[in-house]
Amino acid sequence: MTGRYFNRRAAVFVGLIVSLSGSSALAQSNGGSSIELQRQGMEVVEAAITATGGRAAIMSANTVELLVSTEVYSLGQGVRPDADATVGDGGPITLRYLIDIAGDRHVYEQVLSDTANQPRARLVVLPDEIFVYTPARNIVQPVVDMTPLRPLTRGLPYVPATLLDATDHAASIRLLGDKTIAGTAYRVVTYADGSNQQVALYFDRQTRLLGRSEIVESHEQLGDHVVEIVYDDYRTVGALRIPHKISVYTAGTLATVSEFNDVDLAATMDAALLIYPDSANQLPALTGPVPSPEMEVTELSDGIYAIMNATAGYNLMFVDHGDHVFVIEAPISTAITRAVLQKIDETLPGKPVRYAMITHYHYDHSGGLWGFMTNGTTIVTTPGIEQFVYDVAAVPRTLDCEPPLGARPGVELVRENRTFGSGDTAVEVYDVSPNPHADELLIAYLPALKLMYVADVYNYTGQIQQNNELLLPLADKLEELGLEIERVLPTHGQEATGETFWESVRLGREGS
Repeated sequence: MTGRYFNRRAAVFVGLIVSLSGSSALAQSNGGSSIELQRQGMEVVEAAITATGGRAAIMSANTVELLVSTEVYSLGQGVRPDADATVGDGGPITLRYLIDIAGDRHVYEQVLSDTANQPRARLVVLPDEIFVYTPARNIVQPVVDMTPLRPLTRGLPYVPATLLDATDHAASIRLLGDKTIAGTAYRVVTYADGSNQQVALYFDRQTRLLGRSEIVESHEQLGDHVVEIVYDDYRTVGALRIPHKISVYTAGTLATVSEFNDVDLAATMDAALLIYPDSANQLPALTGPVPSPEMEVTELSDGIYAIMNATAGYNLMFVDHGDHVFVIEAPISTAITRAVLQKIDETLPGKPVRYAMITHYHYDHSGGLWGFMTNGTTIVTTPGIEQFVYDVAAVPRTLDCEPPLGARPGVELVRENRTFGSGDTAVEVYDVSPNPHADELLIAYLPALKLMYVADVYNYTGQIQQNNELLLPLADKLEELGLEIERVLPTHGQEATGETFWESVRLGREGS
């Protein structure tokens, strides 16, 4: 009986094996292209590794140092939405990038000169920890979200490490096919990196070197879009071929250009770079475009409220207009807007947010637009920004699992000035253009408090500003309008008195 039992179990087991074998054969027969595309993709990547110098040569250069000059373009920070992006103030910045391939340790330093001395800031990326250290202020800031730092790090890829990373995730590699761009024929391979980001690699069919790469990302204003990295000017360094110019494009717009001044394949990484200095003061963690956990509502007067530091460094306001709410500013992200809407509902239960005013279109001040539009809120802006608002509403957002609006958002335009509400909670909105910061710029003025809400052209951190070229055109306009300013709430910083504001104006005029 026992023998018959085991024979019966054995027969079932053998039948299962036969069944699975048949299923496997069937799967390979019907879907064999998947494994074939994986093998073809691996062949392309391995050919690129050989063209770059070979796996042994890449691995022998375990710690690499790059000294780089980088131009950072001001995406979404021009004087108007259709203005060309320009290089940020001060021109190119000098960066030093150290990479320990085997240990997956990365150090990025912004330095004061091309001697790679005197670091202004240091970003340390380790497998289990990320932090920023600023020597001049002796402060350390842990990083829990790399989103704000990606424009820096993606502009400094070390191609040999990228190729090894692809082979480390060999199971995800697939050959996509062939594509010709600007006369150059490429073989295109895709893989999922360690963060599960899908990456497309374009290999020059003639040289077999990596010529470009692409990823798809989401963005508050651009929606689903492509980030493209172009690798140029390959040169021989030791036994390796290394690109010496790397350009990054966001949705087709140039974002950064990095040129390598020096490549050291035999560098060392000082262990002291990888730890917090003992004497450094630690700041709250850099969290990316998310609401501040300390977000609190402050009542400035009956029906008039401020949210200071809705996210790090950004203040906004909202006003009770009886049967609805008026909001001033929509900074950074949808997540922040939705947290703000929750705070408003907690403060003024059941009252809809009918209007949200943005001071200007700059990406950090309009990043919350989508959150308001999905709430049915009408956007208050200037005529030149109207189409920008419609464009933000229309882009696809599949990566964020956001369905389309289905209809254009409501937009109310301010030409010169307009008043919303009445009595002690009236909000007067003024176009204070022109200004070097933005062609169209709004302020909000609350007559009951003699308070001005202003973005960027005046910030207050406890010290009187001097030589602020953006402030003087605003001051001229305020005097022309005859507004009495006793309080100023800037988007960035803390509330200032009218006296402090006008003292900055006086110093600016004396210095101009």
